[in-house]
Amino acid sequence: MMEENVLTIIKHDHEKTSQEIERLEAAKTEGPAAENRTYVAMQEELLGHMHAEEDLVYPLIKTEEKELIRDALQEHDEIRSALKKLSKGMIGDDAWLMELKKMKQKIEHHVKDEEGPIFTAIQKVADTATLKDLGTRFKREEKAGLKAST
Repeated sequence: MMEENVLTIIKHDHEKTSQEIERLEAAKTEGPAAENRTYVAMQEELLGHMHAEEDLVYPLIKTEEKELIRDALQEHDEIRSALKKLSKGMIGDDAWLMELKKMKQKIEHHVKDEEGPIFTAIQKVADTATLKDLGTRFKREEKAGLKAST
């Protein structure tokens, strides 16, 4: 098994969010209660994930990669805005599904940037031990970010 470090945790979170969005896109099949649980879980996980990235990961490269980090933070703001719109809508209706699709596209673009140039930049400045330590701290910070956002 691959050693768990902050980058593998982030990648796993990205995969989980993608799966949750796919479930929500097929919303009419599970019923409102299941759809709501899936959405609420995804929303909480995304908010905690973004908080942990902003507090622990992005600062590692904010000086060297100002433009990348500025773009990533802007994308986080756009995703937070989309989550607010989705929270006010009716899960599964056409307008809600359109907003979900827009958010999905933002997330996919963000993931591509993050797992590409941002991961590369982080690997240049952080050794294996640092990445592993950050992984442990990242999980704690995700939970702290969740509590701060609710």
